[in-house]
Amino acid sequence: MRITSSIVTCLFLLSSQEAFADVAISLSPLVQRAVPGETVNIAVGFSGLAEDKALSAYDLALSYDPYQLRFEGLTFGDPLLGDQLFWNEPALNQVTLPEFGLVELIAFSMDDVETLRARQAKRFDLASLQFTALSMGSSQLRLNLYSLSDQNGELLSATSQSATVSIAGVPLPASFWLFGTSLLPFCVRRKTV
Repeated sequence: MRITSSIVTCLFLLSSQEAFADVAISLSPLVQRAVPGETVNIAVGFSGLAEDKALSAYDLALSYDPYQLRFEGLTFGDPLLGDQLFWNEPALNQVTLPEFGLVELIAFSMDDVETLRARQAKRFDLASLQFTALSMGSSQLRLNLYSLSDQNGELLSATSQSATVSIAGVPLPASFWLFGTSLLPFCVRRKTV
């Protein structure tokens, strides 16, 4: 009897985790290179929710090195699909900067359950963030997932992925070196006798 109840409990736990095991919040691109002064764009993507589910709210934060990157702003929603939490009723979107090097994104859909389930794509961007590269070095971008909920307000578990921005000096083109070596004979002084 005890073995049977343990097996049933294990099967229940595995099946309940399986429905949300593939939910992922990711950053794109995973690796990006920039030079000081250049704009860096990072997309926060969402994917992996079961067919009968929809995302209705999230609260997440992105941490970064503020000595390497300066936060400039963000746009909620997918650039091609639009804001997937806003169909008939405006979504409540908020951005906060709770501390140096941290951007918090909060969104809550006011749409009804059926609208979200019928119209929401299964893979989309939650937001696009813009940064300016400040100085040479590297910055890890890490996601902190505070909460995600489905159309019924039930909490979802998800995996997250971090990204890296490498900032290097402006490289000199190969033609510069070729041009420089061609001027070398003119720089050498000739001895006059």
